[in-house]
Amino acid sequence: MVGHHALYNLMVFYNISIPFLHSNLFFVLQFIFSGLFIFVSGLCCRFSKSNLKRGVIAFSIGLIISIVTITAVPNNAIYFGILHFLGSSMIIYSLLGRFFEKLNDMFSIIAFFITFMIASWFLPTSTTISPYLFPFGLVHPTFRSSDYFPIFPFIFLFISGTGFGGLVKANKLPKWFYETKVKFLPVVGRNSLTIYVVHQPILIAMFWIISQTIVFFN
Repeated sequence: MVGHHALYNLMVFYNISIPFLHSNLFFVLQFIFSGLFIFVSGLCCRFSKSNLKRGVIAFSIGLIISIVTITAVPNNAIYFGILHFLGSSMIIYSLLGRFFEKLNDMFSIIAFFITFMIASWFLPTSTTISPYLFPFGLVHPTFRSSDYFPIFPFIFLFISGTGFGGLVKANKLPKWFYETKVKFLPVVGRNSLTIYVVHQPILIAMFWIISQTIVFFN
């Protein structure tokens, strides 16, 4: 994610051509990594003490990001990005989680993942005359968002992740899954929201300093 945004900043703010960002390989990688991000977020819901609180915080930060981008970079504004989606999904799960947890975890993983794939790959982008239904995947033809993860179809992938979280929580995975340790991942996991919020300002500031230094010495 951080690497993607670094390349994106160079392309958008400094007009540096990066063909990789328009390649089929990048499209596949973007789909995989964003999908894992959502899937793991769903998994974490099975361990959270308050998904409602987490959801409100994530969605509120998403709104702040919308206000900042609409004001500062209107051509690249974010109206319903990943934080809006994750916040909404956590809130939905806080309300309906008991229902989903009554389902067989393996059934949830498979059924909701298949539903997500069908909705993602085989259903055309839905359009509407209303400009206000974009959170649900119904977009006006003129709608643009630099980062866009509507509730549908991504909620199905999120719920699939909660099913996997049920298996993890019930110790139903192989022994090696619980014994394998990667030292830096727990630190990243505990601070993932902070990393997401601050990495862009840091990247933007870093590239600005580098650009100004190059201009100064030239």
